[in-house]
Amino acid sequence: MIWNPWSIAEIVARASSEKTTAFNVIEWICDGTAPDIKPPIKRRVSELVRLIRQLREWAAEGVLAADLIRRTVDGIGYEAYL
Repeated sequence: MIWNPWSIAEIVARASSEKTTAFNVIEWICDGTAPDIKPPIKRRVSELVRLIRQLREWAAEGVLAADLIRRTVDGIGYEAYL
């Protein structure tokens, strides 16, 4: 996933103006509740949001931290990247 620094700056600026976190803004983008965000940004962050939400569910189910880390590495394709 290649990030455009301007996109990140837009997300951070939006978070600052809304007095929330950048991740909340990213979730709003994916949920379609951040109306004036460009569609390419939504496509780029959707996979990340899906993974984070899944990790939250697994953590709530009591999955061990080591397993959450492994699932994260698998989910982002880190080993393939190496």
